[in-house]
Amino acid sequence: MKKPFLTLILTFFYFLSFSQTDGITYQAVIIDNNPQEIPGVDIPSNNLPNTDLQVRFTIIDDGGNAEYQETQSTTTDPYGMINLVMGKGTPNIGAFNQVYWNNSKFLRVEIDLNNGDGMVEFSYQELTYIPYVRHREIVATSTLDVDGATNLNNNLTVNNQSPTYLTGDLTVDGLVAFDGPLEVGGDTQLYADLTVEGITNLNNSLNVNNGATTNLSGDLSVDGTSTFQDGVFRNITVNQSSNLNGQVTIDASLTGGQTSTAAYPLVVRGSDQGVIIQVNAGRNTGKNFVTFRDDFGIHGAIEGQTLSELHSSFRFIWDEAMAGLEQAFTLAEQIACGTQLDVAEAGVMLVNNFVLGAKWIELTVAAENNVGVSYESGGADYAEWLEKENHAETFAKGDIVGVKGGKISKTINDAHHIMVISTNPIVLGNMVKGNENHFEKVAFLGQVPVRVVGKVNVGDYILPSGNNDGTGIAVSPGNMKITDYQSILGVAWEASRNETFGYINVAIGINTNDIALKVLQQDKEIKDIKNKLDLILKKLNGETVEEDLNTDKTLITTKDKLSDKSMSSIKLTDAELEKWLTKYGYIFELSMNQLKENFKNRNVDLKQFPEVEAIVNNPIGTIRKMNSGEYLPTLWKSFGKRYPNTFKKE
Repeated sequence: MKKPFLTLILTFFYFLSFSQTDGITYQAVIIDNNPQEIPGVDIPSNNLPNTDLQVRFTIIDDGGNAEYQETQSTTTDPYGMINLVMGKGTPNIGAFNQVYWNNSKFLRVEIDLNNGDGMVEFSYQELTYIPYVRHREIVATSTLDVDGATNLNNNLTVNNQSPTYLTGDLTVDGLVAFDGPLEVGGDTQLYADLTVEGITNLNNSLNVNNGATTNLSGDLSVDGTSTFQDGVFRNITVNQSSNLNGQVTIDASLTGGQTSTAAYPLVVRGSDQGVIIQVNAGRNTGKNFVTFRDDFGIHGAIEGQTLSELHSSFRFIWDEAMAGLEQAFTLAEQIACGTQLDVAEAGVMLVNNFVLGAKWIELTVAAENNVGVSYESGGADYAEWLEKENHAETFAKGDIVGVKGGKISKTINDAHHIMVISTNPIVLGNMVKGNENHFEKVAFLGQVPVRVVGKVNVGDYILPSGNNDGTGIAVSPGNMKITDYQSILGVAWEASRNETFGYINVAIGINTNDIALKVLQQDKEIKDIKNKLDLILKKLNGETVEEDLNTDKTLITTKDKLSDKSMSSIKLTDAELEKWLTKYGYIFELSMNQLKENFKNRNVDLKQFPEVEAIVNNPIGTIRKMNSGEYLPTLWKSFGKRYPNTFKKE
């Protein structure tokens, strides 16, 4: 028998299967082109039954590129026919469901009969009509149910303003653009960018989970309430009232000078008023309205103050005690003028007078109570900005400076005032409007660290060193010269730790009487010298003198009065005082007992105020000390001047 030579005669057709099959059906009859020898005659082109073979399908686009290729193994039936579904084989190139059918396609069919010849091209022809193409452009006039995955390799367009409802999850790996409304009934997960060119309306919550960042490069307008658990906002404009219920921290990385608005993390503007700071419940010294701190701790505060706290302060307690004495003297003056009262009537009048006095005190305190805050700071001086005489001159904190015409310099010669550069002012006035480098903070009053050379004792005067280098020296009061007083900066309130150089705490602005005392002392010395000269002249003239030349004249000390403005003395003798106390003493005891009861009702601990405790618990003893001059003699004289009838001697 001759070796068979096969010619493959193909008849095939394909159509779209709308059931479970996703592909093109292919049928062909395999014809053996070698004649079959039988007795008497040869039969040409006989079918090739029950033969194993392989078929390779290749779909080629109009550019000649293989877009898809697959291989299938099959067996011819007894009549030489094969039945295959293109798209169900083993892919060699591409994927069948990704074939783009909207252009010309060509089909190449190759068959391998396993006879060693390999794949032999059977046919190559254009696919002129493929129902499968229509499967990719579905027009559904009713409901379209898709049980499996739906892959969109191109745009999804919803026309005629028809709504699209997604009741389940929508997973988008690429870019999605919505030109119209989008309503989502279920969860929507976006793994890539979502770009919305138009308005997006959220009628319910928007949750951004997993600590993911939400960046809004444009405006976000919120008409209702917005709750932010956390977030980073670069620029927010709020046109309506905003309620911030948690702690607000402004952590701004800003730099700049004091005059630069851009250097301040918080700017409040656009209204007639500024900022209201309201603490819970009432105010007291345990609540700070504003606290000033840095990385090293708290350095100052504006704290609350209540009437109750003022009532427990020494100032108020003292004022009440003085009011009690005042009311007692008022009643005593009425008695001295002829009013006859027994003890009960005096008590009633005293209570009424005391109530009037208490109301006066209450009005006085109310003025302070309306202020309601006190300023607490580590600073201890009042200072002002003063311009440098030479803008290039440099100063250190604690430098002693001379002031001439309101400008400062380290040169002390011919200075109008001697002052010092402040270290930490509690109040700083004369705010600079120009270049701050041309000014320095100069202390006017309070406690200031001063650069002092040499040993310093408490109470020493601090003077400029005379070297125009900003340093000072200490001079004890006993070693002061008359020319030194004009250069006094202040008084040392602490001793030096060594005898070389250091910062000394100096009280400035409070020694204005020192030079006056020195002048009085010298005036006293001049009068003594004049007196002695008069005595000598009288003796030389032969006159009789009664005073010895060596009469001791005590010089004025700091305890002497600068001027004789004291009131006339009303000192009573012991007998006169006892008679006076017999007549009026019970009034003072009644007044202090009433005051003591008021203190008790307010839980005032008088042991904290020994002076007041002495007056309240022992008014008679206090009056004796006042009369003898041991305690507040000026106050005793004041009472005598204002209530003369009470002290009129019989």
